Amino acid sequence: MPSANSDPSNVSPSEPLNTGTNVLFQGSTKKLLWLWVGANGLGFAIATPLSFLLSLSPSPFAALSVAGFIVGAITGPLQALVLKRQLPRLKIWQWILANIIGSYLGSWIGLFVFGLVYALVQSINGWSSVFNVVSWLPMMLTFALYGAVIGIVVGAAQLVSLRQHAQKLRPWWVANLLGRTLGWVSASILGLMLPETFGSATFLTTWGVLLGAIGGVVYAGTTAQAMLNLKPQTS
Repeated sequence: MPSANSDPSNVSPSEPLNTGTNVLFQGSTKKLLWLWVGANGLGFAIATPLSFLLSLSPSPFAALSVAGFIVGAITGPLQALVLKRQLPRLKIWQWILANIIGSYLGSWIGLFVFGLVYALVQSINGWSSVFNVVSWLPMMLTFALYGAVIGIVVGAAQLVSLRQHAQKLRPWWVANLLGRTLGWVSASILGLMLPETFGSATFLTTWGVLLGAIGGVVYAGTTAQAMLNLKPQTS
């Protein structure tokens, strides 16, 4: 006699449904990841050349403050549109405001820390040439520290926006710190290879787009898993 297992009626009807659901979930996750990478790559690609152009201002402090505002104002909305898919209750205006305030304050604090470390390293070792391997190491560490400071401040501001809408916030803050650090370092490495003609508006715009896109993609890749792990509050 045929066994019970051979009877088609004994096949659980949930099996095809589970398979289809898994495929759908994987597809939506992959789409969310691509949107996250695209949003950050585009956002930083737009914000970076604008920040470069502002650095031509005779007042570096004014340029820095506006640059921090621009980065937050451009990347914030693009990130929020993606995060809204993951966290439906997220208030877009809060996320944008958090990015603007975090980028603004982070730029100031980062510049202060950067200046202290730069002066310390210069007094000890000296940076005779950016193409000298020995001088690259302290320079990269300084850029990494600057990016880390921005990541800490921006991440803290984002936590205020997320605390009522999401769980697992600590991994996000850590990932944001690492993402900003690695993004700054990767873009800075390429920036150090720029020719000495660096300075014209066209040149700053072209390279700013490239450097910003690279930094944005690195940031997105570093924070992608933490972004997927953000889950809506259950209560």
